[in-house]
Amino acid sequence: MFINPKTDFAFKKIFGSKHSHDILIGFLNGILYQGKATIVSLIILDPYQAPRIKGMKDSFLDIKATLSSGQTVIIEMQVLNILGFVFVELPKFTKTVDELKTLSDKWIYFLRYANELKAVPASMGAEAAIGHAFEVAQQSKLTRKEMEIVEQRQMALHDSRNIVLYAEQKGERKGKLEGKKEGKLEAKLEIARQLLDVLDVETIAQKTRRRLRLYDRRLTDD
Repeated sequence: MFINPKTDFAFKKIFGSKHSHDILIGFLNGILYQGKATIVSLIILDPYQAPRIKGMKDSFLDIKATLSSGQTVIIEMQVLNILGFVFVELPKFTKTVDELKTLSDKWIYFLRYANELKAVPASMGAEAAIGHAFEVAQQSKLTRKEMEIVEQRQMALHDSRNIVLYAEQKGERKGKLEGKKEGKLEAKLEIARQLLDVLDVETIAQKTRRRLRLYDRRLTDD
């Protein structure tokens, strides 16, 4: 079993350790440079440290990378994004393991599905950096303290998703309810407009079951 690379703790452990430079170089070359060996070395400016407190608030890595051209670039990585270069939208990635063609495909598949796999797919394990990433992500290699943090961060991620889902559903219900109310009000106002030429305002208000002052204001505005 493998830990979920999408949680902040696992993300930094896999990509941000001083022992993970080959993983990080392979990942960045795959995502940013179409699999070409463009980044030849790097320095992690904010490396992963074994946690001393519960959880990890930092979900990003600052990287100083040297390219094959001799140019130096600064890259900021976040859990689901590579800032300044490309945004990786994991929910939109639906390829199966047999459909993975590029190095980028394989890394994105790793990010999205690693924690659901029980073994390393052969085509992915053949990539040295990805094979190393799976090795680091093995739950059996974590300390008891690290496993506790992994579980806490996974629960926090699950709770956050549920909160967002609940808010979206509540917003939809509220929108539908307000839409119905607004529709009923608009229908009554339309009746009032049609009756304006033949009835007095008080009678119109009674027929539409609204207070006189409400309709008086609405009809005056029209």
